[in-house]
Amino acid sequence: MNKTVIIVVFLLCTLSVARATVGFATQPYLQNMTPNSVTIMWATSGSSQVHGWVQYGTEDCSMEAFQYDRGLKQAFTRIYRVKLENLQPSTTYYYKAVIREITGFVGNTSLTWGDKMETDVYSFTTPSEDADQVSCLIFNDVHSNDSFVKSLVDKNNLSFTNSDFVFFNGDMLNSLPSESEIIDHMLSPYSQLFASKLPFFAVRGNHEYRNKYARHWFDYVQAGKNNDGYYAFTWGPCFFIVLDTGEDKEDSHAEYNGLLDCEAYRSSQVAWLETQLNSEERKKAAFTVVFMHIPFYSNTSTARFSVGDCRRLFMPMMNDSHVDLVISGHTHKAGVINPDTSHSFPIVIGGGKDVTEEKKTYCPAVITLKADRKKLNVDILDWYGENRGSVTLNK
Repeated sequence: MNKTVIIVVFLLCTLSVARATVGFATQPYLQNMTPNSVTIMWATSGSSQVHGWVQYGTEDCSMEAFQYDRGLKQAFTRIYRVKLENLQPSTTYYYKAVIREITGFVGNTSLTWGDKMETDVYSFTTPSEDADQVSCLIFNDVHSNDSFVKSLVDKNNLSFTNSDFVFFNGDMLNSLPSESEIIDHMLSPYSQLFASKLPFFAVRGNHEYRNKYARHWFDYVQAGKNNDGYYAFTWGPCFFIVLDTGEDKEDSHAEYNGLLDCEAYRSSQVAWLETQLNSEERKKAAFTVVFMHIPFYSNTSTARFSVGDCRRLFMPMMNDSHVDLVISGHTHKAGVINPDTSHSFPIVIGGGKDVTEEKKTYCPAVITLKADRKKLNVDILDWYGENRGSVTLNK
């Protein structure tokens, strides 16, 4: 074999190996669902030289949708965010994500295509515009122990298929040192478990602020229409308000090396919250439920700076506007703080990450919420199948 042949064979083998690494790092996952729209996201693996899109329809996947960025269809990236619009309420759609490798790109117009890959076909059903009921599962503080989510559902005889959506109420990850933390301990396992068929909504906990890759969190989720991190949405009889409570210590704390600005960020949500509480959308809802990772009061002996800061900023207007319920996490101790003279609403707090018998007080828990226009019920169900607290509200 002459030298030229050897070089050609080497290059072909190298290209084959490189191309084989291109694929799906996650299955597609559903974000920000409304009666008329949904955002479908996924991440690819290997080279970023790909182009991606969604094929969908009510009977087959004959329609196409793309992610557009100011005149360009998205390509040469590993993260895709495709919004399907003009959907019909209460309608089942089938879809799949598709990527095609770009094997060559020279100048402005010369490009060559490689293999096309696609996911399995999944389905979702859009909510009704005037649904009378809502049911969801709420998780918090699993700290990268992603298997806890499935275990909590199984141990308590629950089902994702009986829920309208899942809410992640912070500290789903322990920190964000790299992309792999988000992919391996959140998006990949949860897209396989439920998120290709059932949307999830999410808010950061204080641990999603930690480590260098925390600045890329919003590349991988759709936290509200504008991806601001705090947002509101209606589902059935409930108006849900999502507040981002930030880190748990002062911005000046040595742990953050001068790189934190949560105090200003929390303050920036005050005027927005007042607008949401006075909105027509909120007035039409039977119940107003607030998700916030850090609670107004700690049910443990530790209460860091942010607990009081959240209480100072947000609680007075929630009392004045008669919010029905606040759901939090952070303390790792599941339970209910009942209304008193300081707050007019119950505060439900989810569990933690310890599963040993001696740490049963701080074990993981899933919160279930079910509501119609006359009644809302919340249960905290723990790792051992026990109920750690319930709230029932009637209109």
